Amino acid sequence: MGVGLFFLAGPNVALSGVDPHDAGVASAALNTSQQIGAALGPALLNTLYISAVTGYLASRSPAADKTSRALQLEGFLHGYRIAFIVAGALMAAAVLALTLLVKTPKTPAAEAQSSAPAI
Repeated sequence: MGVGLFFLAGPNVALSGVDPHDAGVASAALNTSQQIGAALGPALLNTLYISAVTGYLASRSPAADKTSRALQLEGFLHGYRIAFIVAGALMAAAVLALTLLVKTPKTPAAEAQSSAPAI
């Protein structure tokens, strides 16, 4: 869902108000931020998942070697639940920030054609 909403529409929004001579720098900044987000996002969620599973199992099992299979599965589900809740909250915050902060001018197609440079 995030890729469909942000990675495809991102270049249009990011480059909409940029002068043509700055388009390369703006595009590079956009690509860099996408790559950093794609690397750090899963790492953050994986860290949250592992921490949630470890905390869940540690609080419910007196000894690590005596953990039952059912308790382990409950711990895995708890970890996924926490990771998905945080991912959903981050997604909601991103949509809210996008809605409030990004304002692109709406120009009619005819006006955009007339202002385009002639080739």
